[in-house]
Amino acid sequence: GFGETAWLYLDLIPATLAQKYLCIFCSCNNGFMAKVVVYSKDYCPYCDRAKSLLKSKGVSFEEINLEGQMEKFVELKQKTGMMTVPQIFINDQLVGGYTELAELESKGELDTLLKS
Repeated sequence: GFGETAWLYLDLIPATLAQKYLCIFCSCNNGFMAKVVVYSKDYCPYCDRAKSLLKSKGVSFEEINLEGQMEKFVELKQKTGMMTVPQIFINDQLVGGYTELAELESKGELDTLLKS
């Protein structure tokens, strides 16, 4: 653990700052345990929006940029049936693109998926 001394020091700084540093130290990903992968391309506003939404929630994700990798993009399209990016996976399950991600967030369902 952190030991008593660490907890004493944490009492001296604001709670939000303490939480931030504990999360960085523990790599706790803001309590979200899910593996998130975002397939994207350069100059893609919906990709940027999806990544911004995830970042705003403190979610770590792997970004796979398909720019200039037509073969990989064709494979992904065959796998998912989607013709556009971003394509977002949570725990290896296709969520969809930015629109679907934002809809999950507006319904309050995204956090549940991310904590699984």
